[in-house]
Amino acid sequence: MVSPSVKKEGFVIPRFGEVETKFAVSYLRVSTAKQTKESKTGLNRQERSWNQWIEDHPDYEGWNFKFQDLGISGRGKHQTKGALANYLDQAERGVIPAGTVLVADSPSRLTREKPKDALKLLLRIFDLGHKISFCSGQWRGEIIESDTHGVWSRLVAAAEQSAELWEERSNNSNEYHREKIERLNNGDLSVHFHARKNKKSKVFYPHWLDFDDEAKLFSFNENAVWMRQVFEWATQAGCTEIAKRLKGMGIRQKKNRKKPISRDLVRSWLIHRGAIGEFQPQKDGGEKAGEPIAGIFPPLIEPELFNKVQSRMKKRNRNNSEPQLTDQFRNLFTKSIFCRECGHPARFHQNKKPMKYDLDNVYHSYSCSAGYVDADEICICKKRFTSKKRGVDFELDVLKRLQTFRWAEFFTNEKLEKKLDSAHGKKMRLLAKLQEEERVVKNLKKAFDQYLFDGEKVPERHAELTKQAQKNYEETYQNYWSSKIEEDRLRHERRGKDAEKDIQNLLRKFLETGRNNLRQRQEFSRWFFETGLVVDIDLYTGAFDVGIGRRENGVLVEVDYQLEHRAMFIRDGFTFEDNDGNPLDMNHFIKQKRIEDSKSKEQKIKESWEMINNPKNVLLQKAIMQHLDQLPKNSSEARNIRANLKVA
Repeated sequence: MVSPSVKKEGFVIPRFGEVETKFAVSYLRVSTAKQTKESKTGLNRQERSWNQWIEDHPDYEGWNFKFQDLGISGRGKHQTKGALANYLDQAERGVIPAGTVLVADSPSRLTREKPKDALKLLLRIFDLGHKISFCSGQWRGEIIESDTHGVWSRLVAAAEQSAELWEERSNNSNEYHREKIERLNNGDLSVHFHARKNKKSKVFYPHWLDFDDEAKLFSFNENAVWMRQVFEWATQAGCTEIAKRLKGMGIRQKKNRKKPISRDLVRSWLIHRGAIGEFQPQKDGGEKAGEPIAGIFPPLIEPELFNKVQSRMKKRNRNNSEPQLTDQFRNLFTKSIFCRECGHPARFHQNKKPMKYDLDNVYHSYSCSAGYVDADEICICKKRFTSKKRGVDFELDVLKRLQTFRWAEFFTNEKLEKKLDSAHGKKMRLLAKLQEEERVVKNLKKAFDQYLFDGEKVPERHAELTKQAQKNYEETYQNYWSSKIEEDRLRHERRGKDAEKDIQNLLRKFLETGRNNLRQRQEFSRWFFETGLVVDIDLYTGAFDVGIGRRENGVLVEVDYQLEHRAMFIRDGFTFEDNDGNPLDMNHFIKQKRIEDSKSKEQKIKESWEMINNPKNVLLQKAIMQHLDQLPKNSSEARNIRANLKVA
């Protein structure tokens, strides 16, 4: 007679009477998520073994709750989380009664711990009054108790065998992954990627890309268009708002068209480093395995936008109060102010000096980043211009000058969209090239370290390859940043009068409330840099000009003041005339500037020097050569003049 049972905490346990019900508990485990698929034989085999065990032991009743660890390693994790940990907890609390048999397919399914730790687990089970049985191999479903004759020598041998098997498979897996990552670093994409068979097939690249199995190349698909928009939105909007916008556009989940895009899915896209062309190797559980590999995917966006989005997401996750103005943001024109003498960046300084009228007084000043540190071969200007003190406010002077700047002409462009698309395409091509060359440099450095580690002589050819690779990387890096600045400038070009009105409002509000607000200063500084404008300062006198600058290797090599200066003359009542005496307005000069901008650099240089070489301009020729003799031999200005002479 079998006594009835009662439920306790969701489990069936017996009422103890004349005859106790004997229970058996099934424990199934597979190490990886891949093995949980129905097509895999491991899980099915363990299910069959369990069913056969119950059939062979009719006096035992199967526990009505299955303990399954799917995708959990048999070493370490399974005793602290998951089904085995749950079983041990229920057994210790008496929910699963003493005398129950824990049934596993084999010792290696139960655990793959080191022999000492495996025996501790078995002792823990035996101490609870439970028994163990393994279905396969030499065990053949035998019910094992702690005092079974000869059991411990067999268990120790089984534990050693399981541990050795784990070590072997782990080493094989690690070696396979190392080889795969090595091939990816060398640009072999066939090792890990394949084309999608259907919308639901699993691939290891972002949903905005497709892979061609024959060409072994990635290409953007239709999702890339709105994914770029998602990153643009993310600089201002949160994941929930972006999900709503995508729903309004009719965009649904790819694997289930009935489901809208969720907030969590948007977040996973925004942190995916594939957006900047990087591939992040992962372990089976999704944990990162090493550093990202650059240059694997074509970049969807530039790293600056990606980093900006990550920063905004972190800020939204923190509820911080308004930050105070800190030292690093006192310089409003970071990366945009240059020494007039040599074109190198002007370095910002500040010194706190309490005064009677202002105990918190701080002096601000600028110096040439080359001349002030005695780099006489580049610049001889050692002057330090004080930009903020009592009666002097250089920042305010520049802001007022910006209010009179001819923004309407600066933001006018007849073929803006075409230019912008071309500039963006050029920038993204350079970014892809930059990532490829960065990978080459890293691989060469890794090879150098390996030579040293192995105690081998580094080949002479390696140094040549490294030097050339570094040179290629630096050149592409400079070209990338130049293309980015050009794209940013074009992106800010709007219809002239509308843009001028917006800029004037921005300047007015910043002058009224923004100069002492950290975030507004950050945004203004970033905006000013992105316009491509520069401040060209004479550090001896503090005189300055604002114009459109062209940088090379971080040095200012050209500034265009033409429109600004002519506009100032016209506002002051000065008139310009052509050769026939007809008055010329600003529209004439704007048209001329567009013609000049369309010319190549070489064409401009040749036309300038043809004019200088005219016999009528002998005095001008002498003045240029005298000026060249007075300049430091290796200064940027002298180098530019000699280069221009060579082209001319």
